[in-house]
Amino acid sequence: MSKFLQQDWKIHPPLDEAVDEDGNTKWKILVEWMMAVHNKYELSSRCFHIAINMLKEELIQFLDIQLDDIQLIALACTMEVVTRWYRAPEILLGDKYYGRHGSAVDIWSLGCIMAELLLPIPPELHVSPLLPGQNEDDQLSKTFQLFGVPNEEIWQDVSLFHKFTPKMYPCWSPKENIVRQRLVKLLPMLDQDGIDLMLGLLRLDPSERLSAKKALEHPWLKTSS
Repeated sequence: MSKFLQQDWKIHPPLDEAVDEDGNTKWKILVEWMMAVHNKYELSSRCFHIAINMLKEELIQFLDIQLDDIQLIALACTMEVVTRWYRAPEILLGDKYYGRHGSAVDIWSLGCIMAELLLPIPPELHVSPLLPGQNEDDQLSKTFQLFGVPNEEIWQDVSLFHKFTPKMYPCWSPKENIVRQRLVKLLPMLDQDGIDLMLGLLRLDPSERLSAKKALEHPWLKTSS
């Protein structure tokens, strides 16, 4: 890991000392990196998403990314932010002010990528995205199919989004126990703590998602300490 990340960003444990025997250490480093980015530079979700995709190729290369590389992409912040497969539902629904929820859009991307790294890769594909929408409408449909069609009870003011048309979708339940069952079936390699973390990262309501700091305090990631 570069001296920049180790000394200036205070990310622990150093990558060259990290082990992956329990399957959790790399996730903890990933969340620590996100928290460091948000705390120090408050960069856009587009910046984080582009950087995080490098993890799928080589974790070491991802964590050794230089600050200059990040600054080049930190200026972009539009409704097209984040590659579609990792785009948070509030953006898909047309929320132009998603920044008011802080790093929530990044947390959604983090949850999607963590799930992707756990899912088996189909023979015909090179990746295994959690929500591989073909377009924005299909992306929203796949999101609701897994996490349920939201209502005012679980996401206040969701009905105000001009792209929110619940009648277009089947009655996919957003109740947490039902969503948990779907995730358990999809990610059987995760224990209950792991599923609980995923639920926290992938809340439909951005105000209810975990922060990177809270995620680091989660029992599933603490087992890698």
